Amino acid sequence: GVLDEPSLREVLRKESVEELGIRPDEDVRDQWCLGVFDCGEEQGHALNAVFVQQLRLSAAVLSSCYEGACDRSEHSEVRCVHPQEALQLSPMTHVARQAVRAFLLVGALRPFSAKEQVP
Repeated sequence: GVLDEPSLREVLRKESVEELGIRPDEDVRDQWCLGVFDCGEEQGHALNAVFVQQLRLSAAVLSSCYEGACDRSEHSEVRCVHPQEALQLSPMTHVARQAVRAFLLVGALRPFSAKEQVP
């Protein structure tokens, strides 16, 4: 999300609602910030925060939420993939590739506890 709020939590909340159509308080199990990235010259060097969210939603429900999102046009599609498969996606921007690599590293270092796992 674009850093247009003083609080990273509020940036994520706003972007989650606008771009995915989800309800952050109900639909998000866990989340963390991977970092802040410069989007490059093409996007005026805008700074974006990149987050990981573990959702309580199935892929089908997320897809349905996305269809009702007010800013869904910011993305050509939303795909649900296993993290190890994400680096094989193409095309992929430099920022997205770095975010996936950071996610894989942080995910390996920050496992979810057994009580947080969906049965």
